[in-house]
Amino acid sequence: MSRNTNGSSSLYSFSIPMTALHQSANVITFISTDGNKSLFTNRPFKAGQVIDVLPCLSEQDYPTRYTVQTGPNQHIDIGEVWACGNHSCAPTMLFDMRRMLVTATRDLKAGEELTFFYPSTEWDMAEPFVCHCHSPECLQHIAGARYIPTSVLEGYFLNDHIAALVTERDAQNDTAEAHEEQHTNGVSNGISNGNGHVEHHQTNGK
Repeated sequence: MSRNTNGSSSLYSFSIPMTALHQSANVITFISTDGNKSLFTNRPFKAGQVIDVLPCLSEQDYPTRYTVQTGPNQHIDIGEVWACGNHSCAPTMLFDMRRMLVTATRDLKAGEELTFFYPSTEWDMAEPFVCHCHSPECLQHIAGARYIPTSVLEGYFLNDHIAALVTERDAQNDTAEAHEEQHTNGVSNGISNGNGHVEHHQTNGK
């Protein structure tokens, strides 16, 4: 059963009681009775439309639960409002860290929850978790783009630093596979001498 929250309009209904924390022309944040925060639209948006500008309150070289990654070793505090954005494997917004903008991934009505795909900014998260977004494409375990196959990531918007790290990972994997293949071929073409070494013998054609 859903109910309206204290301080909210009829646009917002939830399965548990929620209280409004912050409201602007574009977004509104809520906190539930169990302490979880969430972010919702306060008006309609078109796909690709800018919802807001992302702030940068501070920078550091390590991730936390509340930071957003902007480079291989750069993480920023984006403030209390946007830190309320929850993860979804079918996100309604994206964080464009090159332009420092929040944009809509599809047409949104007023009162829809704003979620983003955490691995689009995060390579190796400080606090992995089990996703309960219930979307058909749900990945279940979210720990950062580092742990997601490239074939899956290709279906999502990725920030420049994540795309570069994925390319680097794939190149390293290709190199490792090539070395393993060379080793396997070398062993298969050789004969063990009984001491853990492989000896290669050449026949005289007879």
